[in-house]
Amino acid sequence: MRRLGLEAFKEKQKVERRGRVLWLFALIAIPTCLEAAHEAAQALVWTQLASGGGVTFPVQEWISRIRSTLFVPDPLPPPAAEVHGRFEPEPGVVAERVTYATQFGMRVPAIVYSPKAAKGRRPALIVVNGHGGDKYAWYAFYAGILYARAGAVVLTYDPIGEGERNIARQSGTRAHDKLQEPAEVMGRRIGGLMMTDVMQAVS
Repeated sequence: MRRLGLEAFKEKQKVERRGRVLWLFALIAIPTCLEAAHEAAQALVWTQLASGGGVTFPVQEWISRIRSTLFVPDPLPPPAAEVHGRFEPEPGVVAERVTYATQFGMRVPAIVYSPKAAKGRRPALIVVNGHGGDKYAWYAFYAGILYARAGAVVLTYDPIGEGERNIARQSGTRAHDKLQEPAEVMGRRIGGLMMTDVMQAVS
């Protein structure tokens, strides 16, 4: 069992940046994909053990299947980021109002916090807001300022149905929970859109 865990860990380290974001998001947030990945892994392990071979995990194949199941575009659209203004929430920290492209021709409103005196490359964080949260949530604002003070760049954005991506510009609505038909396909499309939003933020 230890050996299987070590091999899986090594394989995961080889996955490129976007793949890691997609893989982790799917394992944490998408139960359908988790169940499918578990079944695929179980079938693969039993097949390989029965044939007397070693056990390997085709991580890239699983990522492709997750993307396909959730309608995540491949390749992703160009981010086409635009800056719409800037302000200083506190001395030494700059916040920029930006948008970037995602699926279906939509744009994602976001705020990028950074140190005012920043030069060159910086560590970066993306705040993926919790259920019903958006870039206005207290923790997004707090994390943006806190990490910018420490020298990092932080992006936090509005998920679909919240903040500026809500028809009434409201927070905490959970509008993306509304049942749409066909339920299975729309649930997968919303999950895929949320993944695309994060992957585009990484870009």
